[in-house]
Amino acid sequence: MMDDSKRNEIVVSVASKIKQDGVSYDEQDPSIMEQYVKHALLLGAGEPDAQEIVAESFLYLQMQNSSDEDPLQKGDKFGVGFS
Repeated sequence: MMDDSKRNEIVVSVASKIKQDGVSYDEQDPSIMEQYVKHALLLGAGEPDAQEIVAESFLYLQMQNSSDEDPLQKGDKFGVGFS
C-alpha cells in the first residue's frame, strides 16, 4: 500500500501532465485514460491504485477550476461521496 504523500505526489504529477496535454478535465475516453494510467504506473503507482489515481487527478483539476464551488456542498457534481 502506498503512503499518502507518495500518492498525492503522483496525483499532482498526473494532473500536471493532463493540464500540459490540454485534455478536457471531464474526459471519459478509455484510450486517453489508459495513457494516464500508464503514466501513473511509470511514476511508481501500483497496478491496483493507478486507475484511482488518474480519476483523482481529473477530480483535482476539476475542483481547482471551480473555486467558487464548495466541494462539501457540491461533491456529487464531481462524483465525490461526501455526506
